[in-house]
Amino acid sequence: RPDHFAAAGLFFSAIGALSFLSFLKRSCAGFWFLWIVIWLLPVLTFIPVPVADRHLYLPVLGLSGLILSLFEKRGRALIVFLCALNLFFGVRTVQRLKIWKNSETLWKSVLETYPDHHRANLLLADAYGEDQHDDQAIAIYQKLIRNYPEDALAYVNLSNLFLALGRTQEAKKTVQEMEAKTYAAPYDLYALRAGIAHLEGHSDESLEYLEKAVRAASPDSSVYYTLGRLYFSKQNWTGAAAMFEETVRLNPALPEAYYFCALTHNILKHWDRALHYLKLMHEQDMHHSGLLLQEGYAYFNLGQLPQARQAYLQNLDRDPGSADAYFHLGLIALRQNQKDEAIHYFQQAVSLDPESGQYRKVLQQSLSSANPS
Repeated sequence: RPDHFAAAGLFFSAIGALSFLSFLKRSCAGFWFLWIVIWLLPVLTFIPVPVADRHLYLPVLGLSGLILSLFEKRGRALIVFLCALNLFFGVRTVQRLKIWKNSETLWKSVLETYPDHHRANLLLADAYGEDQHDDQAIAIYQKLIRNYPEDALAYVNLSNLFLALGRTQEAKKTVQEMEAKTYAAPYDLYALRAGIAHLEGHSDESLEYLEKAVRAASPDSSVYYTLGRLYFSKQNWTGAAAMFEETVRLNPALPEAYYFCALTHNILKHWDRALHYLKLMHEQDMHHSGLLLQEGYAYFNLGQLPQARQAYLQNLDRDPGSADAYFHLGLIALRQNQKDEAIHYFQQAVSLDPESGQYRKVLQQSLSSANPS
């Protein structure tokens, strides 16, 4: 309300003027006034009103000190008052922290006061979905659709939740209702249609919709990642690499995107490019079961055998049952003309994966070479 903004501005200006005069007299009031301003700076607008009650917790301490400095001659009564004031705010802080415990408690608290608040209902449903309280989330989305039938966001979120739960028919019905009653962004429609087609086993149709979503300038990294996986499954390595790289750009915290970047570039024989993404994973302390295997593979093909050997040995420390690591250690030993060691590693690989024709063939060739008679 304008009168509230005006009152806040006048109050803040008056306190500031008193503090400045006190500062000129070498009082502590100037210090406490600066304390308030500094802690409010992140949320100050032209007329300084904080955007949430939590932004007042620290400034209130400064307000108490400021009042004490301005009226220090009032003696003990003022000190008792300020102690009571800080105690009150301390209790309120503990109470509010319970409300700010997580998204569910926060938006439930808002809805207790404003039960029809659209955004609070939407965010509570999102929180329920993230915490796998699916029935509660679905109920709220459906209520929002009934109350706001032209709001596309509730339809989109409900459709995505149905897709995540594998409830394809309900997702399809929700998307159809959305198309009939609202204007949804082309990206949302294409992404949802792609998800439905994927669950129905129509991979070509899903790929077509995902490509349309990307052309609609999607900012969603999950679309690029899913499209990359589809390209990968169809052995379109160049397309997959491009989609995974875009995923990394949009979401630099997704380990799977880095891994598939490296894997795809190894397939394309872009060894240096693969190592680039693997090193980024190490720098960010990202983990993936295949990381060290891909690192060893890239180093091996670049001819950097010591680094490759180290990667495969580290992989065996984490996964002693990796036949692929033993096999490549055998290949490294062969390149270094260590035939007995190579045979040992090939035998380990065959014992772990006796169905591999490649492992058996290389082992047999190594044994024949070691015993030509």
